[in-house]
Amino acid sequence: MTARFNPMHNGKLAFEDGMDALRKAYVDDYDTPLAIYPYGFAKEDDQASQHFTRAIEKATKTVVEHSMMIRGKQKNPITYQAYLLMGQAQGAMGLDLSAHEAFAIVKRMSDDPDQVTRSELYRAELMAKMGNGHAAIAALDELERRGLHEDFTLQAASVRSHALMADKEYEVVVDLLAVALKEKMSPKARARLAFIKGQLHEEMDEGSLAREAYDACIRAQPGSYDMLLEAQLRKSLNGYGSGVRVQSLYKELEKLLREPKNALYEDRIYFALAKLAESVEDEGRAQIYWGQCIAQGSKLRPVVHAKAFIARGDWRFDQTNYPGAQSDLDSAYHLLPAKPPLRESLDRRRKGLNALVKVLINLQSNDSLRERASMSESELQKYFTKYVASLRQRIAEEERQAQQLELQAEMQIQSELQSTSGPAIGGSGKWLFYNGPTRAMSASRFRQSWGDRPNVDQWRLQSASANWVMQSGGSDGVAGNGTDTEGEDPAFDVDLYMKQTPRGDSTVQALSRLICEDYIKAAAIYRDQIDDSDAAMGMLNKAALCESQSPLAWYAMHRLHLKREEPVQAASSREHVLITFPSSAYAKHLRGEIVDQTGLLDQTSKDFQQLWDLSQEGSWLACLDLLKQGE
Repeated sequence: MTARFNPMHNGKLAFEDGMDALRKAYVDDYDTPLAIYPYGFAKEDDQASQHFTRAIEKATKTVVEHSMMIRGKQKNPITYQAYLLMGQAQGAMGLDLSAHEAFAIVKRMSDDPDQVTRSELYRAELMAKMGNGHAAIAALDELERRGLHEDFTLQAASVRSHALMADKEYEVVVDLLAVALKEKMSPKARARLAFIKGQLHEEMDEGSLAREAYDACIRAQPGSYDMLLEAQLRKSLNGYGSGVRVQSLYKELEKLLREPKNALYEDRIYFALAKLAESVEDEGRAQIYWGQCIAQGSKLRPVVHAKAFIARGDWRFDQTNYPGAQSDLDSAYHLLPAKPPLRESLDRRRKGLNALVKVLINLQSNDSLRERASMSESELQKYFTKYVASLRQRIAEEERQAQQLELQAEMQIQSELQSTSGPAIGGSGKWLFYNGPTRAMSASRFRQSWGDRPNVDQWRLQSASANWVMQSGGSDGVAGNGTDTEGEDPAFDVDLYMKQTPRGDSTVQALSRLICEDYIKAAAIYRDQIDDSDAAMGMLNKAALCESQSPLAWYAMHRLHLKREEPVQAASSREHVLITFPSSAYAKHLRGEIVDQTGLLDQTSKDFQQLWDLSQEGSWLACLDLLKQGE
């Protein structure tokens, strides 16, 4: 029968084309357990949606034109196959209600037990994909209670696994996958299920079983190289707990790193090496690999890149290198996609570090300014003279290193020139006038001798070139009369530094007050956001030496000692506040004279109080008038 008279056949072809389009558009996320089904729902007006729409049209045409309902009995079994096709296509488009209706017709009216079973399995699969796992499991239980033919074992196990994975019932899913892997299936499907099984064993800290599952995935030959490489990396990572020597595992991963086909996956391999080093508690080696992973970060794997930043940031955090940790976590936050939950938890941590680093920078800057403001004229002159000399030395060293690198590059180019010949006819040039590096070297030599001149043609634009030379005074910075026209670089001007440095007792007092306030801010951030009570106590001890912040610092130390369950130190701090600052608000609060702590806070303005009272009364027009007056 030709295609013109076989709409059902064309509908099946359209459905398969739609599924192929969904599979091609789907991207696996290896950072979480893979989905059982490697595809999602079709989006409106995309290629897959067009194929599914055509499949629905052909299935509808089959039902309308070829249905043979006689005395309540369907005499054409193809009709119910068309309903199944229609429901599958509608389900793939996310039209769950329409799909359930099509499957219900088959279940209610078909006499073929296989068609009824397929309709129930398709219905359970759709419910699982739509997130209604409990209903899907209930439908499967009822189906198995009535008896399920062995031909449907794989499909039933896949649907149940998909439903249970949402609830993270990994132990049950692993058993179901073990049953499913015994059934006949394509190599790609077998590799995928074995990979998922390995991931779930990892989630349950079963390294040896995970290694076996990944080995099975490799032997099944996955459909993509990404999955194959991921399985190889994870197999090596799970070898440490399986009795394999650590050095052998390092060699496995380093061998993958040397293979040319893995040039685009260096970041992922370095990530695996760092995880292996962490698992054997080799922190030094792990940090080297984290740095390599960050340096080789790929846009194709932003989550891997971000996790490397997070790992290094966590290590720096543990080393109390908070500025370094803040930089790494901030980089990780901007690399992560918008939706993953990891980004939300990371945002809370980085906000605390951002606030802390800002305060620490202010502390360092104000402390440095206070130190210089308290210096005498001769001490300040000596300080900046030494600084300028150090700056000149550092710049000279950088220039020397740059010249050395340029000389090495020039020697390399000359060596290549001596070993090359003229270009072959029709080939790319390697000869002197065709050699790009040689032309670049010549341009560099010209700039060293003559400066960065404009790109003008001498014989055609001679007047313009001459005009430029007269204006610039030559490339060496010397004018025609032999005097220096540029003057001293401000970076080396000691007198300029002296003039810009604030001086005097009032400056020192103002800076000291700012430093003491920052001690209190830093202590609060350490205590509440960083959860580093030792660092918070250190900042409070410094603030206690400040006259303006001493009562608050001692009171905060008392509260912090209570939080750390240190009753002796807490009692000592409390006694100090009561004896040394008896009239302070903090002493009154400790004596019970102030029950509400709002007395310790800054009072709001009268205008705000009036605005608040009006809002409580519901006088919104009066609120608007007051706001306009404030503007």
